[in-house]
Amino acid sequence: TPLTVINGYLEMLQDAEVPAHVHRAHEQMLAQSQRMTLLVNDLIELSRLESASMERPGEWFNIREICQQTVSQLQNYREGAVPRLVDGDAVEVEGYPDEMRTVLVNLVTNALKYGGDSEVVVRLKEIPRGLKVSVTDKGPGIPPEHLGRITERFYRVDDSRDSTTGGSGLGLAIVKHALEHVDTELNIESTPGAGSTFSFILPPYRVRS
Repeated sequence: TPLTVINGYLEMLQDAEVPAHVHRAHEQMLAQSQRMTLLVNDLIELSRLESASMERPGEWFNIREICQQTVSQLQNYREGAVPRLVDGDAVEVEGYPDEMRTVLVNLVTNALKYGGDSEVVVRLKEIPRGLKVSVTDKGPGIPPEHLGRITERFYRVDDSRDSTTGGSGLGLAIVKHALEHVDTELNIESTPGAGSTFSFILPPYRVRS
C-alpha cells in the first residue's frame, strides 16, 4: 500500500546522518505515517465487522486463554501500568475468537493508556445472567457526560490526549460492533478520580464450563 512504501522509506532513513532540524522533521513524519497506518487498519477492521453476517457459525473457545494471552502481550505496553488477570476458570464460550481477541486487546490497551499508573485488572466471573468479562483501572475516570458517546467513532473525552496516546479513536467503536456479534453490549461504569470498569456479559447459551 502507499503507506507501507512511505513507512518503509522513512524507517530506512532513520540512521542517515542529517542536520538536527531534518532529523526532527523525519521523526515527526515517521510517527504520523505510522499513526495513519493504524487509523487505516482500524477503519478496515470496523468496516469488516459492520459487514460481517450475523448468521455466521461461531465456534467454542477458551476465553480465559485469550484473556491470558492479551495480558501477557501487553505486559510492557506502558511503564508504570501493568495488566493482570484474576479469577476465572477455563470457561468456553461460543463466538469468534479473533473478534474476542480484538475486543480484549482494545479494552486493555485503553485502560493502560488512560488509567494512569494504576494496575489494570481483567476479570472473568460466572453470574446468573452468563459470563461477565471486565477490565478495571484505578485511573482518573471519565466524566458522566461522556459515557453515552464514548463508543462513537472518533469521539474523544479529551482532545488534548490525541497526539500523546496515538490512538485512532475507533477502538471502542470496534469493540461495540464485535460484541453485537455475540449478543451482548459494552457497559461502562466510571467515577471521576476513582477509575473505570468496561464490561460485557456473554449470555448463558454462549457459555459452557
